[in-house]
Amino acid sequence: MNKLLASIVAAAALAPLPAAAQGRDQVVQYSCNVDGMPARMVASIHYGIDGGIVGGGGGDAGAFIRGGTHISYAGYVVSQRGRLDFNGEGGWANFVGGGMRFRAQMFAQGRQLIVLANPGEEDARQYLCMMAG
Repeated sequence: MNKLLASIVAAAALAPLPAAAQGRDQVVQYSCNVDGMPARMVASIHYGIDGGIVGGGGGDAGAFIRGGTHISYAGYVVSQRGRLDFNGEGGWANFVGGGMRFRAQMFAQGRQLIVLANPGEEDARQYLCMMAG
């Protein structure tokens, strides 16, 4: 199953959120290979709950999420070519900067992140990133 950028951080799962929580923010960093050049990716991730959490009697037991969950993110990638800013949700991100603009799909595999730029297009490219730290 495809997972979005944020899903590679196991500690960020929504299940352990207390009943009073409405969201959570986290910053993650990656070391990437962009066309043979090193790059650094920094992403700010927001985990949210649509509709809130119901039940639980003041504790976590018996609580459930009403509605759904969402994960959104924004950040940047810096390499020798310059800086690209991005934002997105649902496994997709829009990148822009340095005269470039493209859409990318992200796949998480453990601590590894694969970024597929312009999927399905002639100029599709794949970039590999590893979680730093």
